[in-house]
Amino acid sequence: MATILNIEVDEEIGALLNTTANRLGVSGKDLAIQFIRQSLSAPLPVYDDLDSLAGTWTEEQEKEFLSAVSEIRDAW
Repeated sequence: MATILNIEVDEEIGALLNTTANRLGVSGKDLAIQFIRQSLSAPLPVYDDLDSLAGTWTEEQEKEFLSAVSEIRDAW
């Protein structure tokens, strides 16, 4: 058996973990191990596009970008 982490979590995560563990009748440690095991066994998604970036700019960032590329855009 290996000891990997000894971490502190914020109150909200601790409460959610303990509430869920109690509801399932397991310890918080066992539930955390289940979560880690499940997340490591799940295949990681492969992205080949920029969808994760779509819609992430603020209006101010959009204005700055459009201003910066206006000369190039107008030349087309």
